[in-house]
Amino acid sequence: MKKSIFIRTVTFCIAAAALSFSSAVYSSRKAASLEYAAKTYRDAALYELISATARMKEDISALKYGADGPSFAETTSRILADSISAESSASRLPLSESHLLEYDRLLNRAGDFCLYLLKSSSDGSEIGAGDIETLERIADATGALNRKLLSSKALIDSGELSFEGLGDSLAGVDLSQVSTIVYDGKYTDKTPGGKSEPAESPSVTVKEAQKTLEEYLGEKASYLYSSDGDIPAFGFSLNNGGIAEVSRGGGLIITISRESESKASGSRIDVKYAKTLFLKECEKLSLPDMKCRRVTESENSFTAVLVPFENGIYLYPDAVKMSISASDGKVLFLNAADYFKNHVKRDLTLAKAAPDGAAAALLQTDGKKEILCFETLSDDVLIYSGADNGLCKKTIRLKENETLFDD
Repeated sequence: MKKSIFIRTVTFCIAAAALSFSSAVYSSRKAASLEYAAKTYRDAALYELISATARMKEDISALKYGADGPSFAETTSRILADSISAESSASRLPLSESHLLEYDRLLNRAGDFCLYLLKSSSDGSEIGAGDIETLERIADATGALNRKLLSSKALIDSGELSFEGLGDSLAGVDLSQVSTIVYDGKYTDKTPGGKSEPAESPSVTVKEAQKTLEEYLGEKASYLYSSDGDIPAFGFSLNNGGIAEVSRGGGLIITISRESESKASGSRIDVKYAKTLFLKECEKLSLPDMKCRRVTESENSFTAVLVPFENGIYLYPDAVKMSISASDGKVLFLNAADYFKNHVKRDLTLAKAAPDGAAAALLQTDGKKEILCFETLSDDVLIYSGADNGLCKKTIRLKENETLFDD
């Protein structure tokens, strides 16, 4: 009996040891298999990234030699597809977030700029000298990234570099030449300019900002908050209802929002007098060279689009919106943020004089690019045509209760 128990015990121990050894071998093989799969996955991603950036470099360089016909459309479409593929491959590699953001910006911008050229070409525009220069800058940056990727892959293949060190090995790619590219696209930078006036001005205290606001409005205000937005500002509540913001740099009034009367009481001002009042308020608010371009009339108020007018050009990116009471001209609403964010000294030159009946105007596209246009009115529709090519860039239909002023 005891012998039988002993034999069973020995047999169990041997089986357990065999099972443990088998499990260890299996785990080791599984770990090796996973490690091999991960390396293969990363190898494939790196190869795809290298291939995509190489094709992009060649195609982008080729674009500057022509923008006509199907070949141009095919090339730009291929660059866009390769930029998407390259971005996907980069995301599968062990790169730090800072490296990914830097390379994604280049890859996205390359595809997006070529898409912009394709759209411009379909609208009848030709690739200009500035576009060719931009293509060369993008091609150079893409080529520099591709060369770094090739040298890093050689080090990985030789065992001198691990994938975990790939990000550091790619550091130093000079992307500065594409950091200020401006065009009308999703990944564009804003048209280069100086800092806004509030940012350049000396800082003010809360009490100084409060005093400025109260003197302008003629009513008490109470401090609410301090914000760090595009224009750092102090926020105040108004004792008669409403809220306002004053820039922390320079103490300039940026926004006002006050409650309006439910119904205009007493006599009512007319639209021409409203225009005069708007321009007087601009002077009080340190907004020089403004024109009251459009005024919309409602039951209780007038709302104006006030535009800087410099060197014979309406600067719409810097426009101010303001509303006043229809009964006493009190300021009900103000938004001058775009003026203080955008208004810088510009060197604008029209290639040709504005046609008869047209005004010169600067617009900002959805991609933040600033373009010179000729503004004309036809059948209550404002039409903005490119000053360089005459193509329509934007239209605005005037409302029945809206007045356009041209002086």
